[in-house]
Amino acid sequence: MLETLLTDLRFSARSLRHSMGFTSIAVLSLALGIGASAALFSLVDAIFFRPLVAVVLGAAAALACYVPSRRAARIDPAAALRRE
Repeated sequence: MLETLLTDLRFSARSLRHSMGFTSIAVLSLALGIGASAALFSLVDAIFFRPLVAVVLGAAAALACYVPSRRAARIDPAAALRRE
């Protein structure tokens, strides 16, 4: 099984070496696709998901002001968010 895998890899490398134009276009398109996907995910993450963390922390801090307990009796939500 390993021998057939090595034979197939040698054959594919030889085929790609003979058609350099196709190989370069395939590698370039894969690189552009992966780069575009990573950039789009970073943009969506920064726009949609990062602000949600601040909203959830703000809601938790505001809720802590109204929940009676020993530590959360006198917490200012803005002060609680500044400590993070």
